[in-house]
Amino acid sequence: MNLETIGLGIAALIAPMGVMFMLMCRIIWLDFLGTTAFKDVEALRSDEVFPKMGALVSNFIFIVATVLFSLGMTLITLILGMPRGVTALTAVAPLASLFVVMLVTAKSPIGIPFDNLKPPIPAVVVFGGSSAVLLASLITAANAGTYTIETMHMVVLAVAIVVPNLVALRHRRAGWLNQPKPKA
Repeated sequence: MNLETIGLGIAALIAPMGVMFMLMCRIIWLDFLGTTAFKDVEALRSDEVFPKMGALVSNFIFIVATVLFSLGMTLITLILGMPRGVTALTAVAPLASLFVVMLVTAKSPIGIPFDNLKPPIPAVVVFGGSSAVLLASLITAANAGTYTIETMHMVVLAVAIVVPNLVALRHRRAGWLNQPKPKA
């Protein structure tokens, strides 16, 4: 095993770290409210403001965590020597799939209702469009016999897409205003 593979393996630990951040997006930021910078801002702790502010912060953390997870999964595809198309699809498909769910449910990953707001159109076009083109490219190459769809490729891709969506579903089911209370 060469140093590059070892380095990629260490860097790929971003994937489980991303999952942990996704799972803990509602609580990992709470300790900041106890810091000197926020101690005197009582409005942040009010029963009216805190759940909504907490949901917003948690939502942003969830999206950043999904990006970290996608990066880690992409590094795993590099370690396994997967084709460029699978590697690129592993990078963009997790976010594209979240955008699809957001458009269908009209809610953020953790369940904040959108009303008339939608995910940013440029992001939907770039992530959705690139995912569709990359997937079409892989299918076309497989049909032409220039690419063999291997089980490991599909497993890695499925994990990259399914994990963020399952964690998001868990958060949506908990309710977007159901935020843990900060420590006093």
